Amino acid sequence: NCGGRALPIETFTRLAMAMPNKPALLFVWSSQPGWAPRVCTEQFVQQQEAMYKEARPKPRGGNGTEDWQMYAQTSQVMHGLRIHSRRTFGSLFDTYAAAAPHGLSLMPTSIKHYQCLGPYSKDFAVPSAGPVRQHPGKKQHELRGHIQSLYYSSVLRMAVEDVRKMKIADADQLRERLAEAKAKLAELQSGSMPPPFSCGKYCTDALPTCYTQHEPNEQNRIDDIVVLRDESWRRAVNALDTFKIEDPETCKRCYRDRKMCFATDEQGGRLAVVLRPTITMPIFICEPIYDRKRFRVHLNDAMDAYLHLNHPDPSSFDVPLERIPDAPRIKLELLETHEEMTTFSTCFQSKDPVPPGTHVLVMVPQRDLSSRGAADVEKSLLHDHIYVSHIITW
Repeated sequence: NCGGRALPIETFTRLAMAMPNKPALLFVWSSQPGWAPRVCTEQFVQQQEAMYKEARPKPRGGNGTEDWQMYAQTSQVMHGLRIHSRRTFGSLFDTYAAAAPHGLSLMPTSIKHYQCLGPYSKDFAVPSAGPVRQHPGKKQHELRGHIQSLYYSSVLRMAVEDVRKMKIADADQLRERLAEAKAKLAELQSGSMPPPFSCGKYCTDALPTCYTQHEPNEQNRIDDIVVLRDESWRRAVNALDTFKIEDPETCKRCYRDRKMCFATDEQGGRLAVVLRPTITMPIFICEPIYDRKRFRVHLNDAMDAYLHLNHPDPSSFDVPLERIPDAPRIKLELLETHEEMTTFSTCFQSKDPVPPGTHVLVMVPQRDLSSRGAADVEKSLLHDHIYVSHIITW
């Protein structure tokens, strides 16, 4: 949840609720304690065993412990999500009660009490390889997977047993039972979509359309909306993707998909796409995931964007480079990002909202990055290319 911020979780929740089949929604607390195996020395384990009774949470009124009462309810955690600042909080769990969300907590404080003991062995909480140490490691992810599998497979088993008990005689009876089940599900997920409470500068209930080259992708590809692409713009795997796919048969840690985008290092190449927004909202143009300490060139300082409003025939668009600035120019401004993170996707939005219609967006690099003379080719790819990974409209 990006450091306790509600915005990314709320976005995910609203998209899930908008799906036609309304999938089950599960909130899981991401933070868990981590420790390196070297911490679990023989002396430390002896100290833990000696302090076990004192360190663990105390029973309270015979109804469990304060720790379990607090952390067993993921809804308690969802009450403490930041909205606009570190001092403003909101209840995501209550706001989206119509989605009938499920909750899962892994008792983060409890696990710390049993560090290096029993199943919480020296290698149980080895942190993930990513930049945030409080994210679960391999064994912690396995535990979460087992818990979720047990719960949902148990639900499935009960459903299968109920179907067997029904002794359905024919197809008509089966349709009746299915209708009853759908009605019950609709009852549990009743209620309309509430207004969002963690909006940025612009707020809307409308769903976005996101175009990307990331694979696998069966719809809304940037390729599908490209009407003009000069040779200098090429499809490429994000050079900053450390585990980008090379050979899925031999590379055990590679992704099984590819984070494809459009990239260029030459000045003046045109990449034109047709956009059909349905409401007045800004256009978002996004770069792929990057490390800000290594990535120097960004869309807002190396590329101009022009919008040809209400173009009569986008499929035949072929405006010469020198005439492209005749169209209104879109000013890109950096969206708010999480200041504590070093690796994230960066989106730039049009300074002014774009009206509904059929428009042609033309992206033109304004800096020649190809004549760098760098010996390290990979380093050049990291530093001296412009990348476009997503385009988002409403």
